[in-house]
Amino acid sequence: MNLEPIGPSLLFLTTLRDPCDRLLSAYTFFAVTTTEGKREAKNKSPPTFHKWIASNMDRAASYVVGDLDSRKGLRSNTARSNHIVWRFSGGALTNKVPLKQSDLKQPFETAIRVLSQHDLILPMDVMTQDDLGKRALQELLGWNKFEVGGRMRRKNTEDAKNGHVVTMGGIKNSDARNHFSKEEFQQLWEENWLDNILYLWCRAVFLARLHCNI
Repeated sequence: MNLEPIGPSLLFLTTLRDPCDRLLSAYTFFAVTTTEGKREAKNKSPPTFHKWIASNMDRAASYVVGDLDSRKGLRSNTARSNHIVWRFSGGALTNKVPLKQSDLKQPFETAIRVLSQHDLILPMDVMTQDDLGKRALQELLGWNKFEVGGRMRRKNTEDAKNGHVVTMGGIKNSDARNHFSKEEFQQLWEENWLDNILYLWCRAVFLARLHCNI
């Protein structure tokens, strides 16, 4: 009897970004780049990083998992701390600050289980170093085509050849460590400590697979 599986194989992969860099990138895109035209018309400056977070977290409280009518609250969660845990726990992590042990244990464990089931997790800071991203996709997945197709290819011809495009505003380097003062960065890192643990763990696993044939 032939017991080999029938049909296509499914591959589960995702990308993760350094938690502090992700927050800075989200702020730059949503608070600065996408609002530039409206702000210029009204001669207004963008909100500060911390005001943007506070404003979004007020709206995020209206989001209910599974409720399509609360999608604005869902989008506002891009400004939240520990976004990785929140996302991979199915939105179970509370918005309360500071987090209590009882608030974080179940969502953190759920996020670990969910991430562990992925075939590959790509840490974005490593993927952009010296074409390491392409090498990883070639060696770990067997991919050899990286061009972006469709509408995004037409809008970003040069970047599309390398598989790296953005919807608007151009590609920016969101280096939180250099953007913020030492004290501000330390505070931001500590506010995202759950995400930092998960990110560094996934990053270490990725590098071990790539360099140690694991």
